[in-house]
Amino acid sequence: MAKPAWLLMAWLVVVPATAWSQPMDQPQKASEEERSAPLHDDGHVLDDEGSTTIQLPKLNVRGFLDVGFNVSSSDDQRDDSFAMGQFNLLVTSRLTDRAYFLAETYFTNPDNNTQAYMLTRANIQYSISPLINLRVGQVHTSIGYWNQIYHHGSFVQTTVSRPEIFRYDRAYLPIHSVGVEIFGGLEGGAVDLSYTLGVFNGRGKVPPAVLRVQDDNDEKALAVLINLSPHAVDGLTLGVTFYNDTIPPNPDLATRTESIGERIIGGAVVYKTNRLEVLGELFNIYHDDHTSNQVFDSLGWYAQAAYVVENLTPYYRFDVLNFGGADPYYSPNVLDVYKHTLGARWDFLPWNALKVEYGFANYQDADDAHLLSVNLSFAF
Repeated sequence: MAKPAWLLMAWLVVVPATAWSQPMDQPQKASEEERSAPLHDDGHVLDDEGSTTIQLPKLNVRGFLDVGFNVSSSDDQRDDSFAMGQFNLLVTSRLTDRAYFLAETYFTNPDNNTQAYMLTRANIQYSISPLINLRVGQVHTSIGYWNQIYHHGSFVQTTVSRPEIFRYDRAYLPIHSVGVEIFGGLEGGAVDLSYTLGVFNGRGKVPPAVLRVQDDNDEKALAVLINLSPHAVDGLTLGVTFYNDTIPPNPDLATRTESIGERIIGGAVVYKTNRLEVLGELFNIYHDDHTSNQVFDSLGWYAQAAYVVENLTPYYRFDVLNFGGADPYYSPNVLDVYKHTLGARWDFLPWNALKVEYGFANYQDADDAHLLSVNLSFAF
């Protein structure tokens, strides 16, 4: 593990512990007998005489699902299918006024029509002060705006599809990570600031891998996310992202016998009002490949705008992916693309939306693709 990572790890532990040591109301502690005792219907623990003692935390579950009809066509191929989206469950529980649990999981259907279960988030959060809070476990990596706001329930995002740079299946960016984060915010006279600092297991041998149990090397990934919200422009947020990692070798590939140094620098501009939504993010991904002794510099960005007219929200997004050569970590998914996405969302019920979306993808070294999606998403 690199020395800066050890220093940050120590800071992540010492600073919250110091803040937590300040006087505050102490929650009632459950005894060993109470933890293993039978439960009453209302969530209280019963003692041997049948009287209630301490109340257990309440578990809350929120669900999301979408189903659609998708048509894709290129010069020599056409596919059209009904498709089940992700069946997503968001589980939360407030343990005390300072401790909070969150887990997110989903069942999905890969292209081969099998079913897959995925755990995307599972962490405990300690609220110490507005400036210092701690999160431990599996998280959505503190990188960019989209990855913090829009998770796996597609109902919560305006569009059907995610930006190309944030695709789950390609994982050009590290979407999920396991480790520890310290985060907080500060309200200023002219600008509000929020930050997240994280130390994670980092990337796996292949981009979509999430190292939940065992890191593939001794290096730890460092992530920094800072957002500024100036008071002069209500609804405006400016964000910067920095991510540094050492990607382990992949012994199964002759082109990946050594590690790859990774550095990601990004920025975001977000403007949201009751009617208008404007999102823009840009990421530079720098890979120093120690196998070929080559450097691969890739760029990904998108700009999205939407406007709400009563229950109807038309939107447009432009995506760009530009790879710096045949990056061995992303291979074979290294196609440069310019993509236009045009659609509309109709919220015809409070927790139910119908989206119609058309996309045109212009690939540098492959056939252009036309994509049409009719998608029904809802929360329950």
